[in-house]
Amino acid sequence: MNNIQTLTVYLGSSGHARPVFKEAATAFGQIIGAQGYQLVYGGMDAGLMVRVALAALDAGAHVTGVIPRKLKDSERILTNLSETVMVEDLWDRKKRMFLMADAIISLPGGFGTVDEDMEVLYWGNL
Repeated sequence: MNNIQTLTVYLGSSGHARPVFKEAATAFGQIIGAQGYQLVYGGMDAGLMVRVALAALDAGAHVTGVIPRKLKDSERILTNLSETVMVEDLWDRKKRMFLMADAIISLPGGFGTVDEDMEVLYWGNL
């Protein structure tokens, strides 16, 4: 029996990803919605983040963005999400996203994504 309902996706917010990664993020978002999963991600309106979120929303998924309070007034926050969760800082974001997940997926990103990947591997091992 599959108990997975909520997927947390760690991925980049930079606009510098190669086209193949942009296409993959969009396709993955479509799959999330089509399969009836919920998406939790970093809440930004940029890079691969916005691609996976918009595709999931368009496919009917419930999409939650987790935003650090100091970024709440940023123009880079996606505003039409199903839900937005405010946290204190980037560490709290990472931890909240981990705790909300039934499964975690990592897509391409920068040093922040690598940090998230290493931290969740550590937490999962504990």
